[in-house]
Amino acid sequence: MNIWVFFQIDDDQIHPACLEAITPAKQLGQVSAVILHPQARKHANTAFEYGADQVFLNEDAEFNQFTPEVFSSTISA
Repeated sequence: MNIWVFFQIDDDQIHPACLEAITPAKQLGQVSAVILHPQARKHANTAFEYGADQVFLNEDAEFNQFTPEVFSSTISA
């Protein structure tokens, strides 16, 4: 089973709950971190350090502010 953990980034910091979610997700299977932020790449190593098996990222400027329609359409694509 592949579990996706969405990384919420506020003030250029990963929300701690996102990192905490990786541990129980690992008990269910492979973990993929999803990072949508203009500087997503700089947060990818942290995801791996906390146990993510892979990282999906997109660094488009439109992810600077959360918009449900934009984020959900990107994730579903």
